[in-house]
Amino acid sequence: MFLLPPSVQQLWKKFEQKTSHEKRKKIKKVENKINKLEKEITKLEFKFVDFRYGTPEFIENQKKLDHFKKEIENTIKQWEKLNE
Repeated sequence: MFLLPPSVQQLWKKFEQKTSHEKRKKIKKVENKINKLEKEITKLEFKFVDFRYGTPEFIENQKKLDHFKKEIENTIKQWEKLNE
């Protein structure tokens, strides 16, 4: 095992800290997006109370809900990759 010179060690440490900080920022941003999507999905689910099955409003709400569910699924996959 060889040791790096102190100056290189310091540079490496700064690089790791910066990378770690940037990664945490990305993770936090994705987590915020997931929270936002979860809130939107909840709102859309509650709207079904006001709609009759098969009406244009119901169908439009279902389309929006499907869109947000796909988006949150992709965002969760992105979060999982960041946390590997």
